[in-house]
Amino acid sequence: MIRSKRVFGVVGALAIAGLALAGCSSSSTATAPADATTAASAAPAASQPAPAASAPAAEALNVEWGAYCGPDCQSALTLQANASDVTCKVAMLVPATSFPYGAAQFQQAEDNAKKYFPDMELTVLNADGDAATQSSQLDTVVSQGIKTIILDPLVRDALVPSTKKAVDSGASVIVVDRTVNTPVLTTIKAPDVPLGERAGEFIAKYLNGKGKVAILSGSAGASPTIDRTAGFMNIMKQYPDIEIVADVAGDYDTAKAEQATTNLLSRFPKGELDLIYTHADVMAFGALPAIKAAGRGGDVKLVGIDGQEQAMDAVAAGDYLATVAYPVVQPMAIIAAAKACMGESMPKEIALDYPLITADNVAEYKGTAGF
Repeated sequence: MIRSKRVFGVVGALAIAGLALAGCSSSSTATAPADATTAASAAPAASQPAPAASAPAAEALNVEWGAYCGPDCQSALTLQANASDVTCKVAMLVPATSFPYGAAQFQQAEDNAKKYFPDMELTVLNADGDAATQSSQLDTVVSQGIKTIILDPLVRDALVPSTKKAVDSGASVIVVDRTVNTPVLTTIKAPDVPLGERAGEFIAKYLNGKGKVAILSGSAGASPTIDRTAGFMNIMKQYPDIEIVADVAGDYDTAKAEQATTNLLSRFPKGELDLIYTHADVMAFGALPAIKAAGRGGDVKLVGIDGQEQAMDAVAAGDYLATVAYPVVQPMAIIAAAKACMGESMPKEIALDYPLITADNVAEYKGTAGF
């Protein structure tokens, strides 16, 4: 009500000022000689309504987008409203915080909400790696009436019923990091199939189109696991002399990846395995010590995905051939939530950049990973 009174007061003041100015103009023309045409053109001036006061433009939000949200990404996520007007409740659901990416996603969401939208009420929930838990969490926030949800789905299919229920309830669901097999407001991430293709292209070139490769996969059913293998195999199909000798699970876990790599090296002695392609740096951190312990650092190389700071250190040191950057979706997820709260539209997909990081360019990307 106070805001309405203030608008009325401004309009009223302008109207009075307009009438006063019109009156001054009218009296000055009356003392000067004027023909009929001049009088006719001057007369309507006193009866013209005052111009309406225009709404103030929203103050631009100065966002630190980071190295991986390019011009198209920034344009898609530019907030039109004032940040101070974002006062809604938002829930963010992360699959787990037991691995570096999930932990970074959790912490940075809270940090960015405080930084950009101090009046946003953000709740961040951790599923601890359990799809049933995450599904239940999603049902709970919907029942609580929260209408803006950031979802990092643990697996692609198991989250479909609860996600669909959330969308059908009128909630705006923003998916980040992974994907879910049902329509949502928008999905923000680096594309996993092209990531796998980029890694595959590098590996094929490194091996000169001939060699033996093993895949160290993430968790079964997770969209990055499925898509990073699909993208990689898109490229491998073009190189019939590169043989995929094994595909073993590391479950995005360092200890499991170390054991899986130790088993691989036992199965494939020197000359029978040239390179391991892993879906995530967190598994590379298990594979690297296993390779060193087996004395195979000279003949088995490693390429992965994520671009973690620790991985960049390993690339710079020559222990890790390359990693394809897979950025944390922050602050992009929180900005998208603010836009959803204010009813602003976004594209169905917003892509983040995914450069290949090697010894040649690692210095350029050091300090940009965020995890």
